[in-house]
Amino acid sequence: MIRKVHIVGAGNVGQALARVVKDVGLQEITMFSKSKTTSHLSHDLQPLLKPYDDLYKAPADLIILAVNDDRIETVAEMIPQRGQVVVHTSGSTPLDVLKKFPARGVIYPLQTFTAGHPVSWDNIPVFIEAADDLTRKRLLQFCSAFSPNCLVARSDERMKLHVSAVFVANFVNHLFVLAHQLLQENNRDFSLLMPLIRQTIDKAQQMPPIEAQTGPAVRNDLKTINKHLEMLENHPGKKEIYRLISQSIKEKQDQNEQL
Repeated sequence: MIRKVHIVGAGNVGQALARVVKDVGLQEITMFSKSKTTSHLSHDLQPLLKPYDDLYKAPADLIILAVNDDRIETVAEMIPQRGQVVVHTSGSTPLDVLKKFPARGVIYPLQTFTAGHPVSWDNIPVFIEAADDLTRKRLLQFCSAFSPNCLVARSDERMKLHVSAVFVANFVNHLFVLAHQLLQENNRDFSLLMPLIRQTIDKAQQMPPIEAQTGPAVRNDLKTINKHLEMLENHPGKKEIYRLISQSIKEKQDQNEQL
């Protein structure tokens, strides 16, 4: 059983994991951060934080590296090998970055985390990878305490999941940003688009997304597309994004009709 857990990193992912593991109440949790203050932590997590240097002295059953991808290997090299399980939380970093540790793995929650916006772990898929069967069983047992949707995925599968997540979350939110800017220029509120956004999400849950596609590109309405491109003439970045996405929609629609 995993009883003592160290979480390295007090960013959004680290805080989200610390909070849900704390709420489950089955493990002893300690957080470690390079930050000298606890002001960025909520009150319930502040007592869990210890100085970063203590990480290398305190034993644990599981160490979770919730740090930026480019710091995972550096931080891992500083941790003594004491037979503990060491995992990272990255969607795009392979398991072997932790090859120093025989009992190594990945705990990748497929979700975006933002401070001040709690999430329901009942709906979050958590992907597990491990170097051996025993470590995999231990991680599945640990994660199943807070998520009913624990799945196993290899590094290459996890990378595809991560890229897919970037498309539906990071890219879609950026399109929200662009739409918000255009509406502001016309003194209109972004909330006007919310019924459309909700309907789009609802349809994505009810049918294959390609069947839900609407708009001028799927109709090959070149007259409307050209009007939009002309309107975006003074916004070259938005214009190029509009052109590329319209082209992609048309190509995918053509491919689908040929099947």
